[in-house]
Amino acid sequence: MRYVGMLLAVALVALVVVSPASAQTEWVRGNVVSTAADSVTVKVGDADMVFKVQNDTQLLSRGAGTAMRAAERAGEKGVKFTDFVKPGVGVEVHYKMEGATMTATEIRTGVTVPKTAAAQAQEKGSSIQGKVTEVTGNSVTVQAEGKDWTFSTTPKTTIIGHGLGTKAGEVKSETGMGPSAKDLLHVNDIVTVKYAQVGEAMQASDIYVVVPALTAK
Repeated sequence: MRYVGMLLAVALVALVVVSPASAQTEWVRGNVVSTAADSVTVKVGDADMVFKVQNDTQLLSRGAGTAMRAAERAGEKGVKFTDFVKPGVGVEVHYKMEGATMTATEIRTGVTVPKTAAAQAQEKGSSIQGKVTEVTGNSVTVQAEGKDWTFSTTPKTTIIGHGLGTKAGEVKSETGMGPSAKDLLHVNDIVTVKYAQVGEAMQASDIYVVVPALTAK
């Protein structure tokens, strides 16, 4: 099981409470071309993709949490996504189709975008966000929009979230082995799962802990 203990500060463009986004979405990675008050244009491969940004679009970026708290102290409603999503920045955008409009449900900054055309072709896929209802050593079940989605995990699955690097180190120190999904995830975590269909199974490639469960230690 791979893990990344990087700090992912969670903020919304204008809201404070985070709730799961629309269940099934698609995702792409690319570099920001331009931004507007309610949209962002991202170059994905050779194409420019324009995504609508709403008040409930989730922004995951270093420093966004600090900025959100400062805004709250100042009596402001939230942070501007354009303070963190700027031209040239590598982003991962999770989005849903609403008619002909691509609406961003989640924007993650600080990602590395491959330079070769072959690698860029792999920088897109399916994702889902929801609440963890069950986790084992090799699977995680997420509830989204009243449906349970079970994903298999492998040693190549990356689990990302605040404090997970420390937790993984503790597990390895105690057991001499790397952590499993059960060591790093908790029931009621809100997560975003990137996955691919492998035969009849949905296999998780990356799991982002967007909001840790209140009971998680």
